Amino acid sequence: MGGGDLMSKFVNYKKRSIVLPAGAKDLLDVLKGGGAAKPGHTVHHPGASPHDPPTVSRSETFTGSIQELEKYVAMVFASRAFSFSLTVTPAIERMALGVFRVAGDVLSANVSVQYNTDLERAVRRWFVLRGLPVPEESEMPSVFLPNQPVEITYDISPVSSEASTLSKLAADFFREVLSLTDKSQLTFTIYETNFVE
Repeated sequence: MGGGDLMSKFVNYKKRSIVLPAGAKDLLDVLKGGGAAKPGHTVHHPGASPHDPPTVSRSETFTGSIQELEKYVAMVFASRAFSFSLTVTPAIERMALGVFRVAGDVLSANVSVQYNTDLERAVRRWFVLRGLPVPEESEMPSVFLPNQPVEITYDISPVSSEASTLSKLAADFFREVLSLTDKSQLTFTIYETNFVE
């Protein structure tokens, strides 16, 4: 069996890409949640070229609680930057919820979690109960980045057109999957890129 045949068993080429998100210079930035858009999500922007990429206009991290979710999610909805991302990470740091806006109007949200763990199974159950799509279950190749954790992404789809509705869904997720309370600490990371005039 050739290398390409082996990888085709484990990689859905229609959903994966080697393209880094806007603003990410390497895979470490992606793992830290620094990318502004999901890998493989390409958006055309008038005037954009490989020689004139968007530049980082804002990158900040805050700590807060579930009660502040709506404030930060609303920032994504209100942004008119080329790209704006919000990553919400609980104290356990084994998963993250992301909300992304690209080119002013392309909105997406997802949950990333370590693959094949009790936490991932809890996330999958929650998505199923909510009627949200779940990734296809597949076997993880033993030769794929040995001894390194692998993350799987659950897309929140469709994404609500209202910040308050998406915030409530996110709050329910943290309360029901992680048993967080209003006093539990969350880390909010925002990342924005724009084209220089």
